Amino acid sequence: MRLFLQTYYILFFYILYNRVYQFVNFILPLEPDYVFFAKLLSVFKQEIHSVIFLLALFCCLLSIFKPWRSLRVLNSLFILILISIVSSYGKIDYPYHAFVLSSVLVCFFNENKDLNSRPNFFILRLIQGMFLSHYFMSGLWKLREMISVRFEFSLYEIAGTYIAYTLTPGGTNPIVELVLHNPWLLSFGYFCVLIFQLTALIPVFLNQFFKLYGVLALLFHLSTGVSMDVYFVPTVMMVLFFFIIAESMRECRV
Repeated sequence: MRLFLQTYYILFFYILYNRVYQFVNFILPLEPDYVFFAKLLSVFKQEIHSVIFLLALFCCLLSIFKPWRSLRVLNSLFILILISIVSSYGKIDYPYHAFVLSSVLVCFFNENKDLNSRPNFFILRLIQGMFLSHYFMSGLWKLREMISVRFEFSLYEIAGTYIAYTLTPGGTNPIVELVLHNPWLLSFGYFCVLIFQLTALIPVFLNQFFKLYGVLALLFHLSTGVSMDVYFVPTVMMVLFFFIIAESMRECRV
């Protein structure tokens, strides 16, 4: 279990470290309208953002060597404040939602028990279910939109519209060009994405196939990254950890 938590916080540290520029020596000219966990910061200057970020980074680094629950809770609190600061500027960081929620749920793991123990196993399945429900709701919303227009648009038109929204002039690559000029290929890809998302809760109900859906999720993010230049790196890393690495550790009874 200790190795499990240490691996998580190594990835956590990497994700957090990539936000150094945003929080250290970078002050937006706008005045934030503090919301959620950041409301208490209204009496401080914006430089407090850097302090909180460095405290979160330090707690995360300590958690790699000593994954005590107290450190995990403290680290989670700092992360909630940081994401609240970002939200205070009217920005929504979708790639970080699952990452932030997982940082809270990880606090409930008992480092003194096996990953297969009842409480730890329950928390792991809860985190995995949270990730999979995100994909399921996205697929359900796509299906709802298709039904609402009585399937007026083809899969090629729908997928092509998504890609067109993200493209910049001259920003296409050979793979995107290939897909756009082969309607059947783009339609088939979108159909596969829809099936993946609508069946994403199968592992939760059957209590198996978590690794398989982890791989499918990684392929999904790879395809959106290549076609739409949208790489949800924090989400990809969390999927890799909780679906591939965690399941492997659980099978090895780490």
